[in-house]
Amino acid sequence: MSASIGSMTLIVVIAYLFIVVFPIWKILSRMGFSGWLSLLSLVPILNLVLLWVLALTKWPVEKQNIDETFR
Repeated sequence: MSASIGSMTLIVVIAYLFIVVFPIWKILSRMGFSGWLSLLSLVPILNLVLLWVLALTKWPVEKQNIDETFR
């Protein structure tokens, strides 16, 4: 019984990583940030801080596009 609970827990954790962390990784990469920041989504308070930082800062991709526009 204990082994089956451990197996189910492992399956749930892997599913959570694919459902939540992987898409956040891809979004952060497209925005120009390090994908490793997606691991902050696993920490309850830090995920809210990350959301506010992303909402209120200039994205590196925006800075790059502005620089290319004025060259």
